[in-house]
Order: sequence, then structure tokens, then C-alpha cells
Amino acid sequence: MSAKPLEKIIFWSVLILKLVAGTMFASKFLTELFIPFSNYFITSSFANPYTEFSNLGVENAFPYPAFMLYVISLPKIIFSTILPNNHILDVFYIRMSLLAADITIFLILKNWLEPHLKFKVLTLYWLSPVLFYISYIHGQLDAIPIALLFVSLNYLFQNKIYQTAIWLGLALAAKTNIALVIPFFLLFLLAKSANIKTISSFLTIIATTFYTLNIPFINNKAFIQMVLHNPEQQKLFNTAVYINDIALYLIPASLLMLIVQGILIKKYNRDIFLVMLGFSFSIILLFIAPMPGWYYWSIPFLAYFYCKEEGRAPLLFLALQCCYLGY
Repeated sequence: MSAKPLEKIIFWSVLILKLVAGTMFASKFLTELFIPFSNYFITSSFANPYTEFSNLGVENAFPYPAFMLYVISLPKIIFSTILPNNHILDVFYIRMSLLAADITIFLILKNWLEPHLKFKVLTLYWLSPVLFYISYIHGQLDAIPIALLFVSLNYLFQNKIYQTAIWLGLALAAKTNIALVIPFFLLFLLAKSANIKTISSFLTIIATTFYTLNIPFINNKAFIQMVLHNPEQQKLFNTAVYINDIALYLIPASLLMLIVQGILIKKYNRDIFLVMLGFSFSIILLFIAPMPGWYYWSIPFLAYFYCKEEGRAPLLFLALQCCYLGY
């Protein structure tokens, strides 16, 4: 059997497996927090669920901005008029959004790599056991902002600056961790001789996109507390060393060092830039105990580079992921 038919068989078989597993399995985060939050938003004619769940004392119900809520609610809004309401379909609707994000990342990775490396994308990304667990067993939503980030990157590498800013704003409006990589986008633009007007427009589009999508909730106390002040984000400042009673926060310090290193780079290409982004996400994983979904931030970047490696390195990448799941 030639490579292309085999690739199609593997792709569609795994896609079906993801849909089946995604319908059968779900963590309490999905069934007790995300789904009730989305369902309230839909059934209440789009009332503010952040306030509702905050009043119920569920402060961690949905630590995401509003665009994430819109994305995971859209399948149910579309199909609930023709399908019955039940728990299994509620799980399936959210997995549809995750699968769309998953496929988007897969296709972009394939587009970035040479033809002879595209089968590796199938094995190292599409068959990734960690990403399978995150999206289709546990039920974290991190595939969505990363997919939006990858679309933004795809436009960036085509020198479509304003489309890049729009999609980066969408990614930020899905999860605020995307703010970590915005400085590196600015360094990339500066290295490409972007002028102040272009930089200003780029930042304005990102901010406008984020603000517009969150207008119904942006000044809401419950939204600010749940999204911007949630305990998981505060972990960024939990790891510190003290020198003469002065705290040195390791994660911000490491990110600052990476930014300084980025400033010293005179010529950016796609690989160098993706390395910077992958490192910026990986730094967080090194210093704190992350939520399972946080591994989705860096694994697609690692998959891209391991696809370019020869020998046993790609197998080692998969083996390390299996060890993580075993742990």
C-alpha cells in the first residue's frame, strides 16, 4: 500500500476514534463546569454566566474569555434545534469544537513541512497520545486557542500582518495565556523592518478584537475574577527565589531572558520564530505543576521540530509522551 492511501486510512480511523472516545469520556471539568456553564449561556438567552456561577460560589467554572464560550456553544446552538437535548450530545458538541481545532493545527503543520515529512506529522501530532488524552479523554479546551494561534502564525509567514493580528486577537480572546507570545510577534515584525505605524496598528487590532468579543462581560466583576484573577494564572508568581529578601520570580524572569535573547536575533525565519514560541510555553511547564491542558501549548511546536529530525528522535518524542501518560 502506498503512503497516501495509508495516510488517509490512519487519519480517518483516528478521527473516528477521537469522536468515539470524546463522546464516551469526560472529566469533571467538562461535565460539571464547562458544559453547565455553556448550557446556561444558551438556555438563558445569552445571559451572563460568569455572574451566575460566581453567585453560586463556583469561581473556577470557566476561566476563559468570552470567545471560548462562543466557540464551544456554537455547535449546540446550531444542532439543538434538530437534535434532542441530552448529556451525551452535550459532550459531543464540545468535542466537535476541539476536533475542528485539532484538524486545523494538523493541516497547518502539514503545510509548513516538506512533502516527504508530512507522514511524520500524522504520527507525531495526529497520533499524539498526550493530545488525545487532553482533548478527548480529559476534556480540556486548550486545542482551541492554540489552533487560532497557528492560523495567526500561518498568516504571519505569508506577511499578512493585519490578518495575523485579527487571529492573534481571537486566540487571546479564547485564552489569555496567548499574551505570553505577543512580545515575540513584535520582535518578529521589528526584525522584518516593520515601522511604528504597522506595530501600532498590529497592537490596536489585537486589543480591539479582544475587547469587542468580550464587550458583554469586560467590566463585569465576576468575569474579571474568573478569567483574569483565577488561581491557575497566579501560579506564574508562585515559583521564586529570594535574594536579600527580594523575590526573583523565575517564570517572568525566564520569559524576560528569552525576550532579550529574541532582541539579539537579527534575522528571523519560521523555524527560529517557532522555537521562541515553543520555549516561551515550555518555560511555564518547567517551573510549576501545570494543568493537563497546558501541555497542548508546546507539543504542536515540538512535533514540528521532531518531524524534521532523523533516526530515533521522533520515536523518543512519542515514548516520552507515553511515559507522561503512564505517570
